[in-house]
Amino acid sequence: MDRQAAQQAFEGFIAGKQLSAGQLDFITLIVDVVAKRGLLGLGDLYEVGSPFHDRAPGGPGRPSPLRTSTT
Repeated sequence: MDRQAAQQAFEGFIAGKQLSAGQLDFITLIVDVVAKRGLLGLGDLYEVGSPFHDRAPGGPGRPSPLRTSTT
């Protein structure tokens, strides 16, 4: 998948949300992987040694890099 197309696919998700730098970094990583491989499996987010695991060792829900800021 083209990187621009992957980025556009996530624009609707992030629109109107105030995300932290870490959250944006995590989403950028997802976009990069989808652009390179064409897909992202759920297991990729939890795989030890993956860039996702390095950023959120407990998975995207602990703490969730996708949760919007409440401040």
